[in-house]
Amino acid sequence: MTSDNWVNFDCDSALHENITVNAVNPYIAFDLKRFSDCYLLGNEVEDNPIPESMRACAEIEQEIESIKNKSDDWDRIDVLKILAWKTGNINHIASRYEFQNTGRLDFVYKNNHWSEENLTAKIGRYSFDSERFVELADRIINIRRNYREREDIPEVWDGLMEIYEGFNGIGPVYMITLMYFITMGAKPIFDRFALAAIVAIQLRDNNRVISCGSEISCVLPGRDRIDRVRNLINEDSVYGWYCAQLADIFPNERWRDREVDRALWVYGHYFKPRYR
Repeated sequence: MTSDNWVNFDCDSALHENITVNAVNPYIAFDLKRFSDCYLLGNEVEDNPIPESMRACAEIEQEIESIKNKSDDWDRIDVLKILAWKTGNINHIASRYEFQNTGRLDFVYKNNHWSEENLTAKIGRYSFDSERFVELADRIINIRRNYREREDIPEVWDGLMEIYEGFNGIGPVYMITLMYFITMGAKPIFDRFALAAIVAIQLRDNNRVISCGSEISCVLPGRDRIDRVRNLINEDSVYGWYCAQLADIFPNERWRDREVDRALWVYGHYFKPRYR
């Protein structure tokens, strides 16, 4: 598939494509403060590209951060909250309303497949009954426990690969999310919108711009390429490329600030990141 506003992402050639700018749409530069503000409910930002239904409750975000930085072992509800957060199954508007009216922070989920009481979940089309979810959560908890003892990131990825091979619904992006939380942010979070944002920023820094609405191919390996999934944390992978660019744009580990991740996610919504 090709078009005048298609940016074909590739680790080696992402910054060397012959880009044709679509003159119909404007170019919008990356704005860390503004886009980070766009992420949260209650912040009034003009021309916010994120609809209210997709914005986050600040108190939920604080709780998710506290789980990441927890000094004790995780429990199974911690794992359930992380997965619900990443998969978009938390009703942030309802959670914020409950907090404002009761002063108590309860995670309100979007459907009854997700239950803290019953320890059940649904990721995509895959349902996890209590027995299956407990098995998944306990594996994740154990991977984190081992990381806190040894701080061995390849060992973390090996453990997540075993989950990937044993549990439908846990794909590469969710694996990277779990690695981010397990390593307390030592490895960055990642998705197609953040990748699209980094590509757009780096193209601009190399005197090329792409307009709003441009399509950016964000390729991640699928289950038919398990060897590539296994190598996803290597430097020559799409995730390795992303990590290098992130460190270049936000040096001195500035990228570890959640404000950066939020702003990149918002900026990525100005484009059309796609898998090919």
